[in-house]
Amino acid sequence: MKVKLFGILKKFFRSTELFIDNVDDIQSLLTYLQRISNNRKSELDLDNIIIAINDIDSNVLNGRHTKLNNDDVVSIIPIIHGGNDDYEERIKFIINNQVVELMEINKNFPFDLDYLREKFHEIALQGINSKYILSKNHAKKIISVSMFAQQHNLMLAKELPTDIIMRFACTNQISKAIKTAGIKKNKNFFIISIGDTKYIDLLYHYLKPFVSMPFLIDYSSFVMDAFNISQLALSSVHSKSQLEDLLVELAVVLF
Repeated sequence: MKVKLFGILKKFFRSTELFIDNVDDIQSLLTYLQRISNNRKSELDLDNIIIAINDIDSNVLNGRHTKLNNDDVVSIIPIIHGGNDDYEERIKFIINNQVVELMEINKNFPFDLDYLREKFHEIALQGINSKYILSKNHAKKIISVSMFAQQHNLMLAKELPTDIIMRFACTNQISKAIKTAGIKKNKNFFIISIGDTKYIDLLYHYLKPFVSMPFLIDYSSFVMDAFNISQLALSSVHSKSQLEDLLVELAVVLF
């Protein structure tokens, strides 16, 4: 079976993947990993981890007694260490007395958005293709538009997360919004979470192994092409963040 390693485990085993056969269950796999690591100076912590089998969290299966087959793909994700060790700053802000957090998630994320929504049902979640969020302020302005619409019964859809993706995609069609600005396979994306601080913090620590440094790439040219924005249209906006503010205007007129 293929065993995919994340975070600090990649450094520990000096590999992103191991190929292991003939182990009966998760506990046997962990015992084997502990045994082959005995000659290392660092202590291998296999208590604080998430384990997914074929993209399904083992906790919703049979925990560490979950049976394994040789054609399975097992992902092992540290929840204390790992991720981008150099990136700790969180992007959080308050809108309408609600906590909002923005996290860029790397393309190796092994779960889907529906799984996260089920696991963290106490908070509102949406995933947006990284190319469609230019900055923290851009995100904050668009989310503020959606939350204003929610407060005044002007949403484009029944649920706030759906309204949010429609406004990032600048369309009043749900299917087009998902196709345009939704999560793409093997591409980085942002998770937007809205709700109580307690649950947002739990989500952050759950996703921390996959959190990347945000806004490393300037997607302004891509966004201008995607929305057919000309330099002339851009020059008509009198602000320091012309493109962001023009996108917000496009999102607002969807009311």
